[in-house]
Amino acid sequence: IVAMSAVDHPDLIFQIAATRVSCIFIGMTSAIFFISLLLPRHRHWPDTLHHLGGHLKATLLQAAKGLSPDATGPAGFTWRHMVDRLSTLEHTLDNTTAESADARIHAPQARSLVATLFDLLAKAQAIEIHLSRPHGIRPSAEVGALLCRGQNLLAEFAATVFVEETIPAGRFVSEIEQLRSEVAGVRQTVSNGAMDELISNQFLLDRLEEVLEEFAFAVQDWQGLFGVWTAQRES
Repeated sequence: IVAMSAVDHPDLIFQIAATRVSCIFIGMTSAIFFISLLLPRHRHWPDTLHHLGGHLKATLLQAAKGLSPDATGPAGFTWRHMVDRLSTLEHTLDNTTAESADARIHAPQARSLVATLFDLLAKAQAIEIHLSRPHGIRPSAEVGALLCRGQNLLAEFAATVFVEETIPAGRFVSEIEQLRSEVAGVRQTVSNGAMDELISNQFLLDRLEEVLEEFAFAVQDWQGLFGVWTAQRES
């Protein structure tokens, strides 16, 4: 465009180019200034973050419920409903990353959180199905106590989402690791009783350890949305 404008006066080509470039930069600067001054700030990422927090809280509470199912009570949120709700987050993240710089920066972390929540639901559902079997074998006292502690820990972290200004991720991760070490210790001692009781207790301990591992990932993924990037996996 600059060369065509200077075809009749080739000696002015540099002056024409400098004029056009300066006009472009003045226009860009003016547009950025007025957009920043007059238009409202985008709330795409805060809204998405609030959306993620709500799904995290619901997933943790559903997982906690799965560790101690009530076979006689009516079902609340079904597992299928939870998965359907989580599935909508991928589309939400695709939209917000195109409209917000903050969303683009945190998108890998958010997707890692979504993938972790899927895994957490799957592991917790396995425990609920096992404990809800008709005429199933009840867990031993040691295994039952560990399941109860895991349930309380999940519910406790769910209660901190959007409540505490500083995310107590370090405390929860250390408590999760302590509980995992106790699970490993009980696994070595649960060897008495009939074979079907032994298999049932070992199954519950294996699934509980997996739930705690995914829980620790979820805590770190949630913390990463506010601080250091710690994405674990692709969704």
